[in-house]
Amino acid sequence: MPQGWRSRKDSADAAKTIIKVFKATGTIPEDLIRAYKKMLRSHKPGVVMEFYDTLATECPDALRFFVKK
Repeated sequence: MPQGWRSRKDSADAAKTIIKVFKATGTIPEDLIRAYKKMLRSHKPGVVMEFYDTLATECPDALRFFVKK
């Protein structure tokens, strides 16, 4: 379970964790997706935006796991 994100750096680091997992396996475990989505719902907009910006910049293919279809 991820720890609480206190800053934009924390959420960027969280996104980088997702990127590493995705690049290594081609997917993201469902329990990690659920945990991160919960974190995204409970944090300030700037912190959340940093997570999405990092994913979009460094690994846009992983965004699909965190956006509604």
